[in-house]
Amino acid sequence: MVGMPVWLTQQQAEMVMESFQETAKLQGWWLGAAAVMANHVHLVVTVDGDPEPGTLVLRLKNYASRSLNQAFGRQDWWTARGSTRKLDSLESINAAMRYVIEQPGALKVYQSDNPGLAGL
Repeated sequence: MVGMPVWLTQQQAEMVMESFQETAKLQGWWLGAAAVMANHVHLVVTVDGDPEPGTLVLRLKNYASRSLNQAFGRQDWWTARGSTRKLDSLESINAAMRYVIEQPGALKVYQSDNPGLAGL
């Protein structure tokens, strides 16, 4: 991040969540859970193949930034990197989803109602 830290508003968090859902759908990914807090996000996403998690995060950030920039003006919305890890089992995916949807202070939370897991 180059500028000052960004704290998302409720409206911005809703835009970010909508962008994450649209991006996952367009890419053919399964968005299992997401939580947008004022200063960070948590996501559980499954995809076909074995891409580097950083490339998925970058794509999600880019699409969300586009929406935010159009509505609120251009700025650096995200840090350069984020924590990523691959989940290698249904148990680890379910545990991560529980963790994400139970985030205290989340401005917006999403949990898929579709139990299908793409990429597993």
